[in-house]
Amino acid sequence: MEKTNRGCFMMVKHLPFKKSLMTALLIAFSFLGSPALKAEAKKTEQTASVATTTLQASVVNINQADLSKLQDLKGIGPAKAQRILDFRSQHGPFKSIEALTQVKGINLRILEQNKGRIKI
Repeated sequence: MEKTNRGCFMMVKHLPFKKSLMTALLIAFSFLGSPALKAEAKKTEQTASVATTTLQASVVNINQADLSKLQDLKGIGPAKAQRILDFRSQHGPFKSIEALTQVKGINLRILEQNKGRIKI
């Protein structure tokens, strides 16, 4: 095997497996247009669609949610969920998402953790 050094690349001439390597690459690339690969891509796309739908379904309306639904939010346990319900029954529906910070124990950090998951 003869090696030549050209710049930063080492060139190897007369490799016995060069032809078999090229054949393997051609076979691998021929599968790119195969029906099996297209089916796998479609399956992946459907999975992503289901994940998006699940994320949209987990949005919590703070003016309608019950105790268990409020606990789906990050940083909201049973005690904070109950405080939200109590605040809502005493003061009426929330006029903004930021108004949740008036509830004891709810701060901007919790709102940030749940950004996109809370609606009024």
